Amino acid sequence: EAVKLFRQAAKQGFACARWRLGDMYAQGNRSLAQNDEEAARLYRQAAEQGFARGQLALGDCYMHGKGVPPDNNHPIRAGGRSGFGRRTEQARPVLHAGLRRGARPRRC
Repeated sequence: EAVKLFRQAAKQGFACARWRLGDMYAQGNRSLAQNDEEAARLYRQAAEQGFARGQLALGDCYMHGKGVPPDNNHPIRAGGRSGFGRRTEQARPVLHAGLRRGARPRRC
């Protein structure tokens, strides 16, 4: 049921839903087979919308080679909104710190 609802919301363009559905694909469960490529695609869509958690998840995909070729130097961009035009390993602590401080992701 949750997968169905998140798919609908993701199709409507909700970045938070794309990120959560990406997490579901990355982890896999009884109703959804694990698929790293689909997870990375959904994370990318959320990241391109400027969604910080999507950017972080996509950076992790590149760092660990899950669903995409491993690339520690791949620039993860925030669509020009938040200025995270940095290398993944540099952006990760900044994103984590913002989330710990209670920064609310857009549309979530």
